[in-house]
Amino acid sequence: MIPVGVINQIKKGENLLHPRLSAGWIIAAIVGVFILGGIVLFTLWGWGQVSNAAQNVPVVGSVTAPARVYAS
Repeated sequence: MIPVGVINQIKKGENLLHPRLSAGWIIAAIVGVFILGGIVLFTLWGWGQVSNAAQNVPVVGSVTAPARVYAS
């Protein structure tokens, strides 16, 4: 589903494939980068928590330990 704001910009003749550089686009890009970075960092943190928990389970720990050594 296309957001209403995008539809309004298309109706006004805005070329969304080649947007004009403006403060709004720059701020949106910076905010987007921070949001994506936060998602990546949160995912890596969660992966580390699960990996640490898996090390405490004997069978799973013996399977994941070689991969953790290789990754580091």
